[in-house]
Amino acid sequence: MLVERALKTEPELECLKCGERVPYRGPLLDCPVCHHEILDVRYDYETLGPQLPDLIRDRPFRMWRYLELLPLRDAESIVTMGEGGTPLLRAGNLGMMLGRDHVYIKDERQGPTGSFKDRQASLAISVMKENGVRECVASFVGYPKDVVSRKALKVEKLFGQAALDKRLMLDLYRPLEAGVIKYSDTDMTSDEARSNARAATDLVRHAVSLARPRPDELVYAVIGCPAEELGIGKRRLVEAGVFEGVHAALMAHASDMRRAHRLFLGNRKFELVFHGRAAHAAAYPERGLNALDGVIAQPARQ
Repeated sequence: MLVERALKTEPELECLKCGERVPYRGPLLDCPVCHHEILDVRYDYETLGPQLPDLIRDRPFRMWRYLELLPLRDAESIVTMGEGGTPLLRAGNLGMMLGRDHVYIKDERQGPTGSFKDRQASLAISVMKENGVRECVASFVGYPKDVVSRKALKVEKLFGQAALDKRLMLDLYRPLEAGVIKYSDTDMTSDEARSNARAATDLVRHAVSLARPRPDELVYAVIGCPAEELGIGKRRLVEAGVFEGVHAALMAHASDMRRAHRLFLGNRKFELVFHGRAAHAAAYPERGLNALDGVIAQPARQ
């Protein structure tokens, strides 16, 4: 085991609206009292504070040395590539320019993937594993570069970590890296745009296949788009055939309009009455209500 939880303190989730606190024993969608959706984790700092410095001193210099301050209950669920422990580098010249003697830069390039997202990815996937999530795939898609690569790999395409591991033999794409298909705001007739559209289609179909739906089960797809995405990216997803075989897709983008708009695409018309609270995704998302519940309930009402 990488590290073992030595202090059996139990974090709590606190509602930022009414202040209700409940023990953290897994994901909680909203406050059990007022149903506010923003919950913050609270730790027992009075108990942890005096003991933690001695406790972590002999642990590996990685993010999981702080296990007692992370929302993971079982250390057996840790999924890690050695995140954390990146150095602080003194920026002498920058310090002189700013008139400060102690200016340091955290060098996240030295993480396992060279990204500042390494820590959050390790924690998120560990929590997913602890809570029984069966599958997770990184948004990489790779196609063999030539006939030699195809014969060596014996596959037509690879996804996620498998694609990343074999990237020297592949044409590698990350088509949804920014939340929309790359080049979707340009002419989609270019080779690069068509290749990314194809990769996005294959990636979503692969993700659906990981759920192993039975023939009698409905398949829902929820695509997260950047808050200020103007709608063309959603259209490109539809045009690329991403949702073939999917029974319902949620791609709504909230705005200040109260009418149907050409950017909000759908292949079937419904008359809906909105009983929630409007909120903008980039400003006050906690003031709104989750539209996904309504989408999931829709087939039951037909």
